[in-house]
Amino acid sequence: MARSPLTFIAVGSCLGLAIPLLFRSLYGLQDAESSISAATWAALDYLQLMLWPMPLLMVPTEEPGAADVYAWGPFTVAALANAAFYGVVAALLWAGFMRRKALLVVPVVLVWVVWYGVWGR
Repeated sequence: MARSPLTFIAVGSCLGLAIPLLFRSLYGLQDAESSISAATWAALDYLQLMLWPMPLLMVPTEEPGAADVYAWGPFTVAALANAAFYGVVAALLWAGFMRRKALLVVPVVLVWVVWYGVWGR
């Protein structure tokens, strides 16, 4: 395994970009496939919020004419924000693994803050 920080950041960013694309394709299946239960889709929603919370942070207020969060413009912004977030977490993990173990607390706190922002409301 390469120990370069750029490798960690690249892998983290690619993972952060792959997750939104995976969920986008899964929700495309939702329109085509009606035999999957509502409980399965609800579980998938919770999983999405844990792995990709950025769309929830971008949800507009309930106003008539508000932009669709899953339109390509907001989706692209949310996917890039997720890739950047995963890249930052990967960089902090690299710094914790290779430099100082105490730095491993920072990505845990960062992920906790984002999850609290999503789930704590």
